[in-house]
Amino acid sequence: MERLQSLIVQNAIDEGDVNAVMDFYKRNSEADNLVLWTGLPILHHATIVGKSNIVKALVESMPALQVQQKDVYLGTALSYAAWSGNTELAKYLVNKDSTLLSMKDLSQEIPVVAACRAGQKEVTNFLYSETSFEILSCENGKQGSQLLSRCFSSQRFDIMLDVLHRGGQSLIDENWKDLLDGFVRTPTAFSSGRGLTFWQRWIYECLKVHISSDFADVTINQKGKKFEEMPLSGRLWRLASFLLPFLGIKRIHALKWSHGFARASLRLIFQRLTKLHLRKLDTIALLKAITRAIENGIYDFLVEMVETNADLLLTPMLLTPIPAADDETTHGNFRCENFLMNAIAFRQEKIACFLIGLPLGKLFINLRDPQKNTILHTAGELASDSQLSRISGAALQMQREIQWWKEVESLVGPRGKDTKNKNEETAYQVLVREHKALLKEAEDWTKGLANSYIIVGTLIITIMFAAAFTLPGGNDGNNGFPIFKNKVAFLVYIISDVISLFAAAASVIIFLGFLTSRYNMEDFQTSIPKMLMAGLSTLFVSLAAMMIAFCSTIFLMLENRWWIIIPSVRGYQDRQKQKLHQRANVTELGEGATTSMCAR
Repeated sequence: MERLQSLIVQNAIDEGDVNAVMDFYKRNSEADNLVLWTGLPILHHATIVGKSNIVKALVESMPALQVQQKDVYLGTALSYAAWSGNTELAKYLVNKDSTLLSMKDLSQEIPVVAACRAGQKEVTNFLYSETSFEILSCENGKQGSQLLSRCFSSQRFDIMLDVLHRGGQSLIDENWKDLLDGFVRTPTAFSSGRGLTFWQRWIYECLKVHISSDFADVTINQKGKKFEEMPLSGRLWRLASFLLPFLGIKRIHALKWSHGFARASLRLIFQRLTKLHLRKLDTIALLKAITRAIENGIYDFLVEMVETNADLLLTPMLLTPIPAADDETTHGNFRCENFLMNAIAFRQEKIACFLIGLPLGKLFINLRDPQKNTILHTAGELASDSQLSRISGAALQMQREIQWWKEVESLVGPRGKDTKNKNEETAYQVLVREHKALLKEAEDWTKGLANSYIIVGTLIITIMFAAAFTLPGGNDGNNGFPIFKNKVAFLVYIISDVISLFAAAASVIIFLGFLTSRYNMEDFQTSIPKMLMAGLSTLFVSLAAMMIAFCSTIFLMLENRWWIIIPSVRGYQDRQKQKLHQRANVTELGEGATTSMCAR
């Protein structure tokens, strides 16, 4: 097709001009003349831009071979409907020619796999319900395997569970390693990988979701009856459902369903693994999956494994060869012989507690790695950057590291504190060596913060000291007493001025202590965070009292127009947001100092 003619036809399709497109088709019915300058057949282009009337008119006039025509990427019109999420056109094309369901594109993917990869939920449901399982299971289950792998990126674990049920043992036997690897690389597939707020977590726990073990089919969601045709109870539920998106309940409910399907799929895989002979079980692959799950904090992965068969957790430990002490090529840089060490190294508190609570928890605590390191040596090593970056401020990062080491220290007992590794280092010596740079950074961070707040506190002291002698309204020339001494607002002014002055002075004294104190490692556990909280609290009180004094002065000068203070209060609130955020971080970590890692 010539370029000018191609542009004319393309514009006609974009504008939805059915007559112009059909006139062109009747004059150029050969397949070679139906390809635009872009390389797309006119049917494909109409599908991409969503012109249903043109697509239907073309399909009605085309022979089967032209409907099945592929572009340069070997994609059919149904493939493009799947990628673009056009369920209406997908239904029409399938009804006209069901063989399109099994035609593969350049990536060797059939339409349902392509739709799943594109994250098109509605069209994926339709294509999956229309695609026979024989298509997914042919060629040694290649299409089924591809669909399973695409379910991770699109979070379609409902389809994954159905494919695993229908595929049976052979499909799981062929794909269990890839499936486990996909699960441990997708923390958001489980509740432990989702950062829900307190109230979202509360809603999540209140919602009840049950995934049936005989789950057998996934079908497209059909729209319900019209509102007028629904019974009274249905109408009330429909009205209530309008509020669910605003409250976030609908999204959280869908999230819990997705997590339920993911756990059910994982449980099904573990059930099959328990039936495999040990010779057929790739212990290294299982080991990597477990350690990766620990690294990413996927608590649900280990729970499902232990609840299905606890031997799956011990098998890779007992049957995988332990590397030599000088071998730095251990399986993915993991301590493969002790999962508790992995949990401690990656600062996964919940998983560490779970492993300790197992019947063989004592074994995990007492095991040592090839370098003769104990779990306390591991706790003394510096956390990864990804773990430290979750906490703002080097001092608070140092506090969390000390808290973690102290909790692990309580597990090993007095004898474990003096145990040395092959380098003749105790756990405390490892802690000091690994955190030397962080300790220096924490000291500099604390001193810099103290200097900034000392300047603020000094300015407040200067202002409030002068304000005590510069009274609003002045003094009576006869007796020297303040003119507004009998006003309530004047009393508020004096009291707030005194509070602001003394609070600012206390804050400056506290922060001066940071400039002169010795920064021992243990100080960052409780004393320094508490001093930070005290300094920030007194500075906050000082600023609040200063604003009250200011508002009292305005009220005295404009007694009948007291509303004028509202903008001042609003501006004060805006200026305090950052300070409150910093204080909240310190408070959270200060409370963490009293929280035990595990319930003993």
